[in-house]
Amino acid sequence: MVLVLGTASLGYAQQGAPDGAWPAYGGDAGSTKYAPLDQINADNVDQLQVAWQWTTSDAPVLAENGLGAGAFKATPIMVHGVLYVRT
Repeated sequence: MVLVLGTASLGYAQQGAPDGAWPAYGGDAGSTKYAPLDQINADNVDQLQVAWQWTTSDAPVLAENGLGAGAFKATPIMVHGVLYVRT
């Protein structure tokens, strides 16, 4: 029985959102952290570049208190092609 349940959960964990949406922390309600996308692979991963960066409006306050830009961390989610970041 344990083997059957373990196998079933592995199959579920690898589904991900087929359209590349990332509507929740961890990708989906199960936090699978999996996206079945294939645009990035071993042949082109070395060609990745930063597409955009965003600086929070409180960056000066962070700097005054010794907290560099890396102190702000958030996991964006994407729903219907729109990227959201909580602040």
